Amino acid sequence: MRKTKIVSTIGPASDSVEVLERLSNAGMNVARQNFSHGTYEEHKERLDRIRSISDNIGVMMDTQGPEIRLKEVEEGTTLVTGDTVELVTEDVIGNQSQLPVDYPNIIDYIEEGDKLLIDDGQIELEVLDVDDSVDCKVIFGGKVLSKKSVNVPGKDIGLKAPTEKDVRDIKFAVKKGFDFVSASFVKTADDIHKINDVIESNNSDMDVIAKIEHIKAVNNLDEILDATDAVMIARGDLGVEVPASQVPLLQKRIIEKANRKEKPVITATQMLKSMTESPRATRAEVSDVANAVLDGSDAVMLSEETAVGKYPVKSVEFMSEVVQQMEGYLKGRTHHTHDIRSDNIADIIAKSVWQADRDIDVKYIVAHTSSGYTAHKIAKFRPETDILAFTDKETIQRKLNLVWGVTSFYMEFPEHVDEMTERSAKFLFENGYVNKDDRIILTAGVPAPVEGITNMMEIRTVESLLEERRNKR
Repeated sequence: MRKTKIVSTIGPASDSVEVLERLSNAGMNVARQNFSHGTYEEHKERLDRIRSISDNIGVMMDTQGPEIRLKEVEEGTTLVTGDTVELVTEDVIGNQSQLPVDYPNIIDYIEEGDKLLIDDGQIELEVLDVDDSVDCKVIFGGKVLSKKSVNVPGKDIGLKAPTEKDVRDIKFAVKKGFDFVSASFVKTADDIHKINDVIESNNSDMDVIAKIEHIKAVNNLDEILDATDAVMIARGDLGVEVPASQVPLLQKRIIEKANRKEKPVITATQMLKSMTESPRATRAEVSDVANAVLDGSDAVMLSEETAVGKYPVKSVEFMSEVVQQMEGYLKGRTHHTHDIRSDNIADIIAKSVWQADRDIDVKYIVAHTSSGYTAHKIAKFRPETDILAFTDKETIQRKLNLVWGVTSFYMEFPEHVDEMTERSAKFLFENGYVNKDDRIILTAGVPAPVEGITNMMEIRTVESLLEERRNKR
């Protein structure tokens, strides 16, 4: 089983039932919907199609966040290096001489000499003059597309997360049953708390994924990790906020900290971008995916490759192939969480599971969890053996699709732990996962499977568990 998960962005190239089913078969674990684009009706239709394929696929909504974007631009518009262009806030169609932006207050925060970066830095402008509009010189030109991002590196431009649109979108996602909200341009833990307040006030337990794409978020990483359920390294905007040469080191730092705090971490942006147009990835892209796995990512993400690209299914298939190659290389190697010491019982149990897996031959690690807590604890130590997590909550089953090394199953939990472990062993045997003479490591909370407690570990043969079940009849 592949341990590193794959997040695929769903868009016009991939939102048919046929393609969604092929993406699922190719290895998609979580489907992402970008709320910077599309209507509520379109997002609902895509969600329904995903659920029709499988109840087990996690579904993520990604907020637009407090960002500046271009409005509509004429098709074929190209900015030429050395030319001038005017940024305006009116509702006009953009062209080579003027570009409309969707943030009317931008003129209050920029000044002569500032840099403006369009489309994750593909186009660079220098501010010449600010009045009712912004006159700019084109430093690096290129093709301009509608709705592309506009960044002002190193400056606070007065936008806060979550925006009013974000709140409306989150409420919609809660109502429709999305599993994750990926929060764009968060800068502090307070931004996460505000989003959680919206979720909780609407009677949901949707998980929050903090997108690390602003320098302030990097500086506040520890407090954000404490507040969030997971993080995403959004390298496109992050590479605009900081020099691109710093992004690989920041990626490693963010991943290591997230691993130690048991927070799933997604590495994202331009991982296989050339496959948007080409059936083959570049060698550099292959190395990028491979290094994200080596660094310790729980998941890797495809954006335009699957949303609007020509080869969405092939992109997932190829990413899965690269990931599995690297996971084979990592077997037996030390992970940076192996040195963690703790007096927390759940941590001790989880580390004991990893040590037992390292020292003896077992078929699977079988975790029983109502909240996902047990599976997260074990996954932190990166055991070589696959983790099979049984949960009595369908939402938790889908959320575990983002956790490294975990394959999840829904099962109604009986009152007693011994009945629960016998029932899971029976399921695994009857569905061909194990043979009678296989050994498995079992974990749970005793005396009953309750949330947030992991204090039991057993190493048993499948046959002994099945025999206990027969003897109780």
